[in-house]
Amino acid sequence: MIKAIRGRSKLPITVFPFLGATTLKVGDVRQRALDFKNATGIDIQIWQDSVATQATNLGWNSASPTVGEYYAAISKAIGATGFWDDAEIYAWRQQRAALLSQVLRQIEQASPHVSQTVVYLNQQYMSAVFPRPGRALEAPRLLAAYRAHVGIAGRVIKPSTYTWMSAPDTQHADSQNTKLFDDFAANPRDSADPRWVGVSGPATVQLDLGDTQRVDWVAVHWVHSAADSIYFPTSLKISSWNDGQFWNPTGEWLLAGFNVKNTNDTSADGEHVFSSDKPLGIDAQFIRVELPNSGRTFWSEVEIVGL
Repeated sequence: MIKAIRGRSKLPITVFPFLGATTLKVGDVRQRALDFKNATGIDIQIWQDSVATQATNLGWNSASPTVGEYYAAISKAIGATGFWDDAEIYAWRQQRAALLSQVLRQIEQASPHVSQTVVYLNQQYMSAVFPRPGRALEAPRLLAAYRAHVGIAGRVIKPSTYTWMSAPDTQHADSQNTKLFDDFAANPRDSADPRWVGVSGPATVQLDLGDTQRVDWVAVHWVHSAADSIYFPTSLKISSWNDGQFWNPTGEWLLAGFNVKNTNDTSADGEHVFSSDKPLGIDAQFIRVELPNSGRTFWSEVEIVGL
């Protein structure tokens, strides 16, 4: 096949392998990349980082190699010129648009070792125009966050402070009130990861943005682990407060409406980044985020974007 292509075109030939199982040894992956190059002569290997399909390590722990460690070995074997990165920009097992901070961490792990980073599912997970049902409902939120990050339009907003209205468990505390905005999402495979903040039952947090700001997207990163009685909340409730008197309900988005389960069924296990499906369009200094839940609520990040 390669000879047939070469006979008709001088353009580079690419292939798309994936890291796959997180139990693979770094040396084995390096050898596979080198052997494949030598056997086929294909110009560019565009490796899928498997962050979404396998929850490949983004630096959560030292129990398995990180994406960066795999990529460093591949780059050493075949050279950065013939090595590109394909970033998987959706949540593990739930196939929903990822957090901006996760995508940036993926790029950070890959960029020292590759010559290009590409995304082949942006129309599904980072788009406001691709038609439904092919586009994830949360895809416009990730697009807005990325546009804000690179300076095209809007802003990624960090609160000046936030307050827990439902006390986290002592084993999964947020004693410094920093975990929800540290740009480091917890390991979706490990509910014991200290980056998770755990609450027994429903969870509520109030955010102080410092001054009145335009808010269009509020996204929450949470996890479902049935064996640990950790369930996805049934909905996301957002309220705003700007006049110093009353909380104004902004909206409630039911998890069922996004075709995501929240039962004790292990088939629902995985991570999810949940937000509204349309911009909120509010001006507020204070935001209240409520997560109704009959089980334990585990979340690790909140992401806010204003257009």
